[in-house]
Amino acid sequence: MKQVIRENKHFIILISLTAIVTTLTSLIAPILLQIAQKDKTLNGNLLVIIFLAMLSSFIIQMFIMVYKENYAAKFNTDYLFNLLTKMYDLEYDAFLKLESSYLINRIFSAVDALYQFLISSFSTGVRSGFTIILSLTLIHFISIKLSFFMFLLIPINYFGFRYINKQLKQRLNDMQKSAAQTNKNLIATFGNHDAVKIQLNAQTLHHLLYVNISDMYQTVAKLNKFAQTTSSFLTFLNQTFQTFVLIQTSLLISQNQLPLANLIIVSILLPLFFASLGDLTKMNIDYNTLTSTRDFIETDLDQNLEIKGNQSIEQITTLSLKNPSFHLQEEIFGYTIDIEMEKGDIIYLTGKSGCGKSSLLKLLLQFRHSEGIYINQMPINQILQTSLRAKIGYLSQNPLILTATIEENIGLGTKLTSSQKEYLRNTKILEPIFETKSWDTLLTENGSNLSGGEKQRLAIARLLMTDADLYILDECTSNIDEEASLHIFKTLLSHAEGKIVIYTSHDQTNQIHATKTIKL
Repeated sequence: MKQVIRENKHFIILISLTAIVTTLTSLIAPILLQIAQKDKTLNGNLLVIIFLAMLSSFIIQMFIMVYKENYAAKFNTDYLFNLLTKMYDLEYDAFLKLESSYLINRIFSAVDALYQFLISSFSTGVRSGFTIILSLTLIHFISIKLSFFMFLLIPINYFGFRYINKQLKQRLNDMQKSAAQTNKNLIATFGNHDAVKIQLNAQTLHHLLYVNISDMYQTVAKLNKFAQTTSSFLTFLNQTFQTFVLIQTSLLISQNQLPLANLIIVSILLPLFFASLGDLTKMNIDYNTLTSTRDFIETDLDQNLEIKGNQSIEQITTLSLKNPSFHLQEEIFGYTIDIEMEKGDIIYLTGKSGCGKSSLLKLLLQFRHSEGIYINQMPINQILQTSLRAKIGYLSQNPLILTATIEENIGLGTKLTSSQKEYLRNTKILEPIFETKSWDTLLTENGSNLSGGEKQRLAIARLLMTDADLYILDECTSNIDEEASLHIFKTLLSHAEGKIVIYTSHDQTNQIHATKTIKL
């Protein structure tokens, strides 16, 4: 939070100054009326001056409104990417535990909360505070007694809302968690279109989701009931006092203790004063929403970031496994392996299902902290993750499919060159896909308009666009027929010639490609 304020201090100062100027112009009428009444110079020119001041205030507010929203567009974009980068840098197991849909929901809530506070609530708070001070000052010149009672409302509202906000903080956090959890469940349930259509019906959906949705809205209802009932009491107190002040002022005027013009001044100031107290209330609610999201950032994101290495590497020349091991929660998992690998080696990793093949491959990507793995004779934990992963080409069992065109999927958002397209055509990797689609075909969510084999072909084509030193292939052709699988495997090995290749395959015949074997 402090860093955000430092990075946007010029904007915050501008907003604060603008809020003060806006307050002064909105109070220009009672200020000038009081001066004119004292000097006995009330005339038509005063109305013109008041109108021009109010018009100037309106123009300034319109200008600032446009400026704030233009600034907010860039601010929100930068802040969102900052939080997404933190999400990217999470420890692998923390990422799995928290789940991406939950994290993204909370991140968007955090961006919205900071936007609301910084762009709107902060300037409202400055304006309201300044309005309250000026209103009390002007009322003081009319009646010290009235200004004293109005002043007493400030600590009453402050301590009242302080108690409310203390309770709201936890309730807001519970609501945000409940909403994020429900959204996550909805996305998970409706994410598989085929399963939704064939396996689900209204009764099943009710059974799966109704309780979660009901719990979410019950949490929202409890929050709103608490906030509205407690706030209503303070609002009632403020409104009662406002009525009392107007009646008291009228009585004093009727008794000739105050001039009639003071009723006009009080009638203008009181709504501004009490509206400002109400705005401070809203600011407090927005601030508590902000602190709730800040707790999420500090607890779920900042405390779960990867421990980064500090050494960069130019290339991977050797890979050594010397009885590697890793911790998962409170358990230690280890492998009885002692092997040296160098450029040109093709290693077949085999073992029964569930023996930890994929877990071992993920250690090579530094997804988890491990012991007994060396890159270029250096412990893998000393190497900067981004430097290491940039030298590795990885094909997982569940390839990433973007909601983008086939070309953008292969290039990860970038266009392919003519020579790259020609190379992929010659490999015939994408031939079955192009029977019904083209480079510009838009893939739907999770590649639902592709078969399992087509998804793997797309991921393989993406890998062929990389130049890595170590290639890790985890069941990369499991959804492709045997004949096509053999052709694809030969293409991959040709592309990775002279590099280190480690692969797993449920098809034992693929062992013929290996120069070395690791059996778990």
